Amino acid sequence: FRAGYERALTDRPTNPWAARQHLVLAVDDYGRLQQQRSALDRFDRIQRDFPASPQARSAGWYRGVIAWWGGHWREAAAAWDDLDRRYPDHPWRSVLATDYRPRLAQAIAAKLPADAPPPPRPARADPMTDEHPKDAP
Repeated sequence: FRAGYERALTDRPTNPWAARQHLVLAVDDYGRLQQQRSALDRFDRIQRDFPASPQARSAGWYRGVIAWWGGHWREAAAAWDDLDRRYPDHPWRSVLATDYRPRLAQAIAAKLPADAPPPPRPARADPMTDEHPKDAP
């Protein structure tokens, strides 16, 4: 699928599916290919070039998730603060407020090092629909 998406983006960078194609490629960069920098660059591009798309909200969420998984608490907080500011109606507002922000505050206050064991990974939103599981912690 990568080759097809990349070719479509090269041939028609603003095609109707471009934001979605970039998001799928970014998630693949991070998850399967273990290319964090490439994923973060692509998330930035989605938010810059397609700010009104649902995928721009997902890109903001994933930026925070990647920082969280890496134990970079302040970066996660900054990414999710930016998500709240840009997209106040995003679907992760509740789970962030009730679960992740309190834990972030504790980690920052305790000055946990980045190499501390990370907390459990948050439930993923579906990057295609931007929906977050309702029963997530």
